[in-house]
Amino acid sequence: MAIPLHHSTLNALDALGALIALVGAEGRVSWINAALLEVGGARRWLGQPLAELLDQPQVTELLQRARQSLEATLARRLSATLDGQRAQPVDLRVIPLADADQLLVELQLSTTPGADAGGDFGRMVAHEVRNPLGAIRGAAQLLARSAQGSAETELAQLIVEETARIDALVAQLHGGPSVSRPVPINVHRVTEHVAQLIEAEFGTALSLRRDYDPSLPDLPLDHPRLVQALLNLVRNAVQAGAARVTIRTRADHHQRIAGQMQRLVVRIEVEDDGPGIPPELQSRITQAGFSARSGGSGLGLTVVQSVAAEHGGELSFDSRPGVTRFRLQLPWRADEHAP
Repeated sequence: MAIPLHHSTLNALDALGALIALVGAEGRVSWINAALLEVGGARRWLGQPLAELLDQPQVTELLQRARQSLEATLARRLSATLDGQRAQPVDLRVIPLADADQLLVELQLSTTPGADAGGDFGRMVAHEVRNPLGAIRGAAQLLARSAQGSAETELAQLIVEETARIDALVAQLHGGPSVSRPVPINVHRVTEHVAQLIEAEFGTALSLRRDYDPSLPDLPLDHPRLVQALLNLVRNAVQAGAARVTIRTRADHHQRIAGQMQRLVVRIEVEDDGPGIPPELQSRITQAGFSARSGGSGLGLTVVQSVAAEHGGELSFDSRPGVTRFRLQLPWRADEHAP
């Protein structure tokens, strides 16, 4: 059975230190990555029901729930038999892919010796990457001090801020996932940062328009994560063929977000004039592993959805030829702003 994922995506999954399997119809394993292949007994997994391999009947229900809801599901510390010999605590994350019959399953071990080998490699890479990042940041700081005009100063400062953001991402490889720590800032600090990066990256090849509501209140935001999400949206638009992109901010009142009515919601839109998303693909475009673009990983919008969820918000979109609009809606909660 062919795996409905682009070859480059499978290569990326194969290179991860995490233990990854793809599960198809009837809960049977259709593919495993190299890291999982190294686990004792994993060679016999292909074609077998995952629940039986782990000796955990509840895994069947977990897979069915993810497939029906089209949302990621997580089970922590299952007492699973991974190597066919002994039970051990395993965290199981199930992510629906573009094809409703395919599920991506990540297994995280807590007690297996050597299970953190992928993490060790990530920490080694992080250490080596942070050295040149420090040099780049130092050079940019020197350029900022000797800049002859405001434009040069802003570009140098942009390099400083971006190296700091990348350094924070790399630090997660070095020390493991970090907890999001939002701080109250104005959303236009984020949108302007993104706009400057996009203008520096694409220059005159892209017409970028700002349409801001200056009355928006400050929100508790994770600046690096929100920058990452908006960059993904704008770059997706350009890669789809857009020549003009608008970043828009607005306030919405009495909106239902993530199942709860919110008195005030800050809306960030990324609108483009590209060819649009074909109607037959619109129900799949935000699913992990699906990409309408040849060579795409299908992970960009998954990151945006994760960032929206981290902020208690939602991602939505509408699209037709000539106008595609992605909306990131973030709730403003009074209890978070109380003195």
